Amino acid sequence: MSYRLKTGEGIAAGMRRIAREELESALCEIAAATPTNEAAAVHAARKSIKKTRALLRLIRDKIDREIFKEENRCLRDIAQSLSGPRDSRVELQLVEKLREQVPPGLTFGKTTAALQEEVAANAETFAPQRHAAEATLQLI
Repeated sequence: MSYRLKTGEGIAAGMRRIAREELESALCEIAAATPTNEAAAVHAARKSIKKTRALLRLIRDKIDREIFKEENRCLRDIAQSLSGPRDSRVELQLVEKLREQVPPGLTFGKTTAALQEEVAANAETFAPQRHAAEATLQLI
């Protein structure tokens, strides 16, 4: 979504509306995450959070410094908490693609096993992280 003010909308009201829309989008993506679409949902949620942080940076001179720091930190922490499951799955997919392009016998067995363990561990912790992210986003 582009940052667009509506006709007749003040800048402050428009910035608040845009931030709310981005955070609602992130919240919807997180809430709709399932094991089959988890990576895409996390990516979309993190993208919305990134856009909100960019918006905060645009207006940082117009808001209290402590408010900016707190909101920015909170959004950064939410995005980071969601990255583990996505990162480990992407790394595993990369290793699987590499395996297709190397000579037979190079299977990356230890790396694959370690990444599979990491994916499994992250799958177990994703639900609590997701619920914590949802709760925090609802408070913002």
